[in-house]
Amino acid sequence: NSVLVLNVSGELPDFVVEEPLAKVFGISQAQSFTSLLTQLRKAKVDNRIGAVLLDINFPGIGWGKADELRDAIKDFKASGKPVYAYMEIGMNREYYIATAADKIFVPPSGDLYVNGLAAEAMFYKGSLDKLGVEAEVIRIGPKYKNAPDQYLKTEMGDGQREVINALLDEYFTRFTAAIAESRKKSVEDVKSLIDSAPYNATQAKSLGLIDDAFY
Repeated sequence: NSVLVLNVSGELPDFVVEEPLAKVFGISQAQSFTSLLTQLRKAKVDNRIGAVLLDINFPGIGWGKADELRDAIKDFKASGKPVYAYMEIGMNREYYIATAADKIFVPPSGDLYVNGLAAEAMFYKGSLDKLGVEAEVIRIGPKYKNAPDQYLKTEMGDGQREVINALLDEYFTRFTAAIAESRKKSVEDVKSLIDSAPYNATQAKSLGLIDDAFY
């Protein structure tokens, strides 16, 4: 009847080289993303473990790894053991991971910032012009070959804007669908809740976005 507590935080690189001396002197080492997934797989078949608690605290992972972690959580749940998620502040990605759990908990002082997605692009042409530097680029099909645009333009072109919007739409569709499935809501209701965010823990509980608000 033990509960395995997994810290979903830090950079979480794919792999971390194990330092034997650090182990000897009890120095904590950075956790890898692979190690996190391995612990979930082991916990699934370990009869001593009755549940998993995910302590989610700003993990440094992208949406791809967030999807991979959600899949690992779902795979663990196939064992019939429950998964609980705890976070003090839930941003979009943290909440997305948490929705794979059976229940989500946020302390009364916590907040939920599910504000939707945005992207930005940097352009250096103005600075390069002041320095007298001119970028020379050879490309074919310039509309979508927009990697050099940051050196050639001062704002987004139509192609770059179209690509970024397409990516945001894809992520947002998966994000809202995951919340809707987990929290037993329609996608339209989820979108409406996102439009009105952020929420404190009490509001999030009353709206059905989390299950309880306690320390």
